[in-house]
Amino acid sequence: MISLLLEGGGLDVEIQLNKKDNNEFRKIKKDTKTIVLKENSTVNLNIRRSRFPKRIKIILSDVKNGDILKISNINLKNKKWNIKDYSKFKVEGAEILSTNSNSINLKANCEQISLEYPETINISASIKFDIKALIIILILTYLISYKLSSYVADFNTIKGKPKTEVAFLTIFFIFLFVPMSRINQDEISIKENRTLAKLSPLINEYKEINYQFTKDFDNWFCDRFNLRNCFIGLYYTIKITLNEKNENGLYDKTTGFMYGTGELKEIKPQDIKENLEALKKLEEFSKRNNIKLYVLIVPQKTVIYKTDKTDRISNFSQKDFLQYLDEFKSKSHIKIIYPYEALLKGSKNNLVFFKTEHHWSDDGAYIGYLELMKEISKDFKDVKTLKENDFNFSYDNLIRGDFERKYAFGTTAEYLGVLNLKKYHKDKYRYFTHKDFENLKTVKKTKKFQRNKFFSYPKGANHRVIMLGTSQNENLSEFIPFTFKNVKRIRTNNVEGITREEDAKIMKYYKNEILDYHPDIMIFCITYGNIENLNQLFNME
Repeated sequence: MISLLLEGGGLDVEIQLNKKDNNEFRKIKKDTKTIVLKENSTVNLNIRRSRFPKRIKIILSDVKNGDILKISNINLKNKKWNIKDYSKFKVEGAEILSTNSNSINLKANCEQISLEYPETINISASIKFDIKALIIILILTYLISYKLSSYVADFNTIKGKPKTEVAFLTIFFIFLFVPMSRINQDEISIKENRTLAKLSPLINEYKEINYQFTKDFDNWFCDRFNLRNCFIGLYYTIKITLNEKNENGLYDKTTGFMYGTGELKEIKPQDIKENLEALKKLEEFSKRNNIKLYVLIVPQKTVIYKTDKTDRISNFSQKDFLQYLDEFKSKSHIKIIYPYEALLKGSKNNLVFFKTEHHWSDDGAYIGYLELMKEISKDFKDVKTLKENDFNFSYDNLIRGDFERKYAFGTTAEYLGVLNLKKYHKDKYRYFTHKDFENLKTVKKTKKFQRNKFFSYPKGANHRVIMLGTSQNENLSEFIPFTFKNVKRIRTNNVEGITREEDAKIMKYYKNEILDYHPDIMIFCITYGNIENLNQLFNME
């Protein structure tokens, strides 16, 4: 239980508890909850499955610029832990007016305020009863006790057996504890691309007995036992080593590039033509609301780094697609940017896509940014395009391509399930960091149906921008937020509460959010592979 007193009212409050003693605050769905205040009030939140939190962050959203807010009396678990020095809060999105031992007063300067407390939360551990672990322990204890008792009853026989057999049996029973020593709590298996089994209780909330409990327990344990991911990874690694492919994609040993199944699928010409028509509705929506729309379509990695092994689009070549795209643009006048030629040219000097991930690299995103700005600058003469000398550069073997902006081995490599990921990272990628990075204010808002970022940069052009679309926007966020004063990033896939089947229904979830922001510019960034789902863009069902 967490409580705090908030004076200011009329806004969303979100509390995030970090299990680790760091400031990363990785998203854990069941450790956050959001409520809406209608008036000054004490806020009480009961965050489940957060037994031993180490750090706390408070996010206030839908705040009006200039609002005065006061936060006080923050405590956890019925005052077992209290904040003792409010001056230590790290605040983004607001000016600190004053602090004392029990409160902090703020003046908002953007739509979202983030308060992170840097000190470690220290709460004494409480005993929790875990029925699942108990059942596992009881079963294994029974098996071992049963076997040991038979040995004790016939001790003379045991003494007559070879020592190697006795040692083997002892080690075997010890290893029975290994599968239950660590139970995987993930909801989705990245390697298998599926949802893991959930355990239904023996007695449900209606006090009814679950007669399928043993079957449910078996499925749950088989999906989550310790070292299971290692066995799956070993299986996939063997397959990809022998055949250069497995169920989840392809590894081209010649080039070192990995491709997921989504990058290798064929999109029929008629599907592309019919789905692009949906962009006309998006253009009409933008015109009605005085928004300038720019559609940025990122090519697939397979057409930039193309080999015989990746050529899966046999019925519809890039030449055909480019020809149809030109025809569509001439008839609709929609500003569509497809930087195929520019990326192809840039790939001769730099890696414009990551080898172990489907995202374009910083170099690739910068090329896309330049092509996009050619169109934007025609309509907005005051907007300056960033040059390479506006950035500092660093180099790393690891990959930074997704929402959290953390370095990793690559989502495609994880998806393929390969072990020993380090061996696939021999190349170094160039990373852009703006020289005035310290003056950019960034606030994240992650909750059900929303995975957004707010960027504020005082030296940017005075226009409000929305970056709408898939994860290819993430590397663009190294450039767009330093070009404009206010940028809102709306992520439309891999969002909590929205299934993969639903994430193409963009207007169903984000229409009101777009209109409430009143943008001057909307950048809709998708990949070539997303085109086949554009017909769902305005599906409100």
